[in-house]
Amino acid sequence: DYIKDWLNFRLNWLDENLFGYCGNLDPGTNEFESIIYPNPTSNYVTLEYFLPQDSRVNLNLYNTKGQVVRPIFIDALGRSGFQKKKISLENLPSGIYFLGLFAINETRYHKIIKY
Repeated sequence: DYIKDWLNFRLNWLDENLFGYCGNLDPGTNEFESIIYPNPTSNYVTLEYFLPQDSRVNLNLYNTKGQVVRPIFIDALGRSGFQKKKISLENLPSGIYFLGLFAINETRYHKIIKY
């Protein structure tokens, strides 16, 4: 458990403190894209997404039954460009969840495994 805790701590620190672009999104993109990391996770995920234009954004966390377990953004104004949001999974039981990102009349879903 010590090594697992230490690795989680170090990965979290790297996610918080690395400079510059380190995700899998194409920095030259002009399309709506998104990624999440780390996955699987124990307490949070980071969502990175790119909006080619300003757009209304909805972001919800769903369980496997399709029920919203945590609304994150509801009709928020998203500015064009790269965005980053840390999403807490604390107080949720271990299992599979889906993060739904709705913007620019498109939807992106990401499967999250919480251990």
